[in-house]
Amino acid sequence: MQQFMEQFRDLVQRIVTLDKNVESDVILLLKAQLEHHYAVCTGLPGQPVAIQDAIKKLINTISSTLRSASKDDPPALEKLSTDEAHTALHLQLCDHLIVSDILNPDEVIRDEEHIPSLLNESEEALQAAMALFPPERVRTLVDEGRVLLEKTEAEGHSLPQAWLRLAQMKNWLQEE
Repeated sequence: MQQFMEQFRDLVQRIVTLDKNVESDVILLLKAQLEHHYAVCTGLPGQPVAIQDAIKKLINTISSTLRSASKDDPPALEKLSTDEAHTALHLQLCDHLIVSDILNPDEVIRDEEHIPSLLNESEEALQAAMALFPPERVRTLVDEGRVLLEKTEAEGHSLPQAWLRLAQMKNWLQEE
């Protein structure tokens, strides 16, 4: 939490001290960094709701500023609308702890722990997490999951919920 807060303060300080004539690419990069901080924040211990709200407000302020500056540029407004939709989806997905954990740069969940973690999630959380992976990775996860569950059953354990999550992952692949 302390490391996060230090990094977050530094980011906010950079935003506050921006030059008025800064390029929009710099602003978009800072916005992306705020989105990343939001993902990490949702996985922090305690209830960092105030920080999450502050990050959302900063993101919205940046978007409003960019929209205002682009009011006479239809292609820029279209690009901004696409970016805003992506941001809204990202923030929504990050409300699931598994998403935050997977996106956390400190590897809260290492690659080899993805499948056991995913198979233990709720249906809704797993659906959110699937959006993080390309189809090739999901295929690999499904194969790993099948092997893991077969091995676990051979050892005498029954995991019906995990099999349901694996089937959900397979269905996600078919929809892609």
